[in-house]
Amino acid sequence: MNKFIRIAYCWLAIISPAFAAEKLPKVLESFAPKIYQVEFFDEKDIIGDGNKEVIYIVKDSDENSETYGNRTFLIAKRNLDGYEVLAKSDKVILCATCGGPSGDPLEGIEFLKSGFVIRQHGGGWDRWITSYTFKYSKRDRTWQLVKAVDGYYSSDESKSSAFRPVTKTYTPPHDFGKILINEFDPDDYLGKGEK
Repeated sequence: MNKFIRIAYCWLAIISPAFAAEKLPKVLESFAPKIYQVEFFDEKDIIGDGNKEVIYIVKDSDENSETYGNRTFLIAKRNLDGYEVLAKSDKVILCATCGGPSGDPLEGIEFLKSGFVIRQHGGGWDRWITSYTFKYSKRDRTWQLVKAVDGYYSSDESKSSAFRPVTKTYTPPHDFGKILINEFDPDDYLGKGEK
């Protein structure tokens, strides 16, 4: 599949489900900004137990807020009382304008058995790419970082290396220790975490 179609497909995968949920369930609203917009909603089994978890990305839509445009990534499960939040991260999904000239950096979320991969990219002529893979830890009862890929490439077609990414893959325990999703900071994870 060529790159344009793959990116367009990932973009549709991100945008389309958002129309299914315009608001968070009441019990989850305390985990979101006061004025928010649901940008993504889906239900997938990302623990690997046969039950579906609920995944949301919500954006701070308060133009007067210092955190305007920031995104919160939530994972919850339904229970008899409504919902229970399993994980929350205010850093794993970059803000909608953090991609620079490339626009929204969120390329897509790939769901795996007992985990997921978040892919983002941005920049102008010189572009950056990242992907972060999280797997569910039964011991910690949450998702932890198991692989990070950072890279860059040139979109200048006059260069012979155009569109050929140079990437580096980071894995535990060599590059980082145990980093749970709620602790993950894409700007500060290398060398961090308990080993």
